[in-house]
Amino acid sequence: MHYNHRYCFNPELLPALSPCGVRVSAQSDGIVEAVSQPELPCWHGVQGHPELMSRPDAPHPLFVAFLQAALNAPA
Repeated sequence: MHYNHRYCFNPELLPALSPCGVRVSAQSDGIVEAVSQPELPCWHGVQGHPELMSRPDAPHPLFVAFLQAALNAPA
């Protein structure tokens, strides 16, 4: 995934976020790359820019998951 910043997730926040169901879903060399809340239909936070890896005929999986969650949500 493409990155265009020097920001990072502060791992000291995890103890406060864990009771809310927030989980680390991707990390590299100890750096948190993505978080999610599995109990919710589509709740993800990522450090990169998935929009830069998407094409009309090949959307990034995060966009596909978002659209599927929206389509499956109750009206």
